[in-house]
Amino acid sequence: MITYDEPSGIHGVMASFENADALVAAAGKAREAGYGKMDAYSPFPVEGLSDALDLAPSSRSR
Repeated sequence: MITYDEPSGIHGVMASFENADALVAAAGKAREAGYGKMDAYSPFPVEGLSDALDLAPSSRSR
């Protein structure tokens, strides 16, 4: 049986932004703060978001 004494930090955060620029800025600041496992969702492509999240290029973004 596996037991856990206490949580090991943040496991997830969700946020909503007024516009694409705010999303890109927040993603960049989070990466600079040391967060590495991030993702973002948008109903349309957001220029600069892949770079802000430090994601590898995707064939879907073309």
